[in-house]
Amino acid sequence: MKSTAGRIDQVIPDINFGDAASSHALALREVFRGMGLESELYARNIHPRLKGAVREYQEYSSGTRDVVVYHMATASDMIFDIGRQKGITRVMMYHNVTPEHFFAGYSTVYAAACREAREQLGKAKGMYDYCLGASEYNCRELRELGYRNVSELPILIPYADYEKEPDEALMERLSDGRVNILFLGRIVPNKKQEDVIKCFYYYKRYFDKDSRLFLVGSFNGMETYCNALRALVKSLELEDVFFTGKVPFEQILAYYRKAHLLLSMSEHEGFCVPLIESMYFDVPIIAYKEAAIPYTLKEAGVLLTEKDYPLTAGVMDRVIRDDALRASLIHGQRERLRDFSYERVAGLAKDYFTKMLGVENG
Repeated sequence: MKSTAGRIDQVIPDINFGDAASSHALALREVFRGMGLESELYARNIHPRLKGAVREYQEYSSGTRDVVVYHMATASDMIFDIGRQKGITRVMMYHNVTPEHFFAGYSTVYAAACREAREQLGKAKGMYDYCLGASEYNCRELRELGYRNVSELPILIPYADYEKEPDEALMERLSDGRVNILFLGRIVPNKKQEDVIKCFYYYKRYFDKDSRLFLVGSFNGMETYCNALRALVKSLELEDVFFTGKVPFEQILAYYRKAHLLLSMSEHEGFCVPLIESMYFDVPIIAYKEAAIPYTLKEAGVLLTEKDYPLTAGVMDRVIRDDALRASLIHGQRERLRDFSYERVAGLAKDYFTKMLGVENG
């Protein structure tokens, strides 16, 4: 280990706008540069809007840095390329990989990619000097696989972005007095949007006929699953369910600002950024207790231990109508949000990486 700070680079297979792993890598780069370190981010597949800001992976060469961070979220032989490098400190940032069984019947391509990623994760054991998990759930997975030197580093979120102006036209449409139920995230089988729809069916039928549900997120590559969800809506003769697809950030801000409730029935998350965003916007959360969700929420929000759709609809109604309960939930969420403040998470990152560099964090 070198005795003076020098360079920390990051490698990620794909970098895009909006996904947690990409946003985390970009935010970490700014932390490293703020520490006075040289730092670049390399990717094999770069979103067109990030060309120039992120370097091509073929430009990456070993031997010019002190630490390299590999972001593990998808299948890529890059996990072995980085893991086999000598003379530098190798760090894996684990964002989790969705188990393949969720994609059965919907996408053989996605199922195969997830299976390959899980296999690669197992084979890479022992290649990395340190591992960071985005949640304690991720850390436990790594430890169970035999990884050592595992610590938790939550997703680093630049909250200033949330203070940008929301889409005015959408804000106006959502301000008509109707109850807005929100789920935000990719339309993928592990997130179980069909269960969100079923809960909404009972809520709309028995509690608020004028309510509406917004499923905000891209379904690119998951058209078969999205079509199944649309078929479910049709079979239930259910109105006011909106599939928005991928939307601009300004519209995401509008949905959060006007949502009465975030409902998640997801069965696999490695962290779940929308929970943090809901805390930030004082949107009460009801979520199924699975994967990383209880680790991210802890005592905040309402955690469901079973999928009882009529019962959940009743919980939804109480959270929306009971002002005292709503205020209590928002207070708990604000308290939990402190654990994910930018200053705290950036401080953790600085502490971890200065130790890896073998220098004091000044």
